[in-house]
Amino acid sequence: MAQRDNLYRRSSGIYVVRIAVPARYRLYTGQCEIHASTETNDIRKAQAIAAGLLVIWQRCLDEYQKLDKEKLVSSAPALAGEGMISLAEFCGLTSASLQQVAQRLLDTNIPLFWLADGRPAYYVEDLSLIAKDDPEASGFITDSAINIGIRGSLSGYVQPLISSRILRQMIAGEPLDAETAFKSSEASSKAAWFVDFPGVEISPSSLMIRRVKLSAYDYFGCHIVPHSLLQLLRSQKQYPLKYCPHHCRRMSM
Repeated sequence: MAQRDNLYRRSSGIYVVRIAVPARYRLYTGQCEIHASTETNDIRKAQAIAAGLLVIWQRCLDEYQKLDKEKLVSSAPALAGEGMISLAEFCGLTSASLQQVAQRLLDTNIPLFWLADGRPAYYVEDLSLIAKDDPEASGFITDSAINIGIRGSLSGYVQPLISSRILRQMIAGEPLDAETAFKSSEASSKAAWFVDFPGVEISPSSLMIRRVKLSAYDYFGCHIVPHSLLQLLRSQKQYPLKYCPHHCRRMSM
């Protein structure tokens, strides 16, 4: 294969950018190299695309440099045991950004919680009875839920009904929408609680995850993907990273 600096050409004629991951960051990324297709066989276009990808990669390295391995390890006592910890506190203890934490939670389906304050809410036993709206937004029409729901009060730790939307907003750096739908661990998986408009204002300080028995380094450190690396992946319309934390391997993009 023809090689030019960090560009090489596949047998198909398409140029690919080879990005070497520094040894000290391989524990975070799970690979030694990243290979990103420029999707062109024109060397000038490939060089321009490669330059843009390398700028994004440099931002990625800048984010990795902000991570403190010792801080991740030493934060174990604060993260261990029973109870909950807010996303804001987790970020403060581990030096990880909110985008990094949100991406990890989204990838692993770790549940989010909010501590309900006893406000009025409406309990619906069967979500299939509620009129549906845009699935990408809330998925359900709140007025419909209130009309058929049983009035009560919402207390204790509950989960936002569609946590993935919240996490994607965090990853994109967007303001968080007010939440109106929640599910309780005591209720059926088909049931949910609905709060009337304007809903519940949520934030990284009010959203919680369970404390863990592992150190933050074990729990999180080996799987960190900076937001800038996600940009690099998305710029090439690639699938999300698949990790192999304890082995060096190539990752095609």
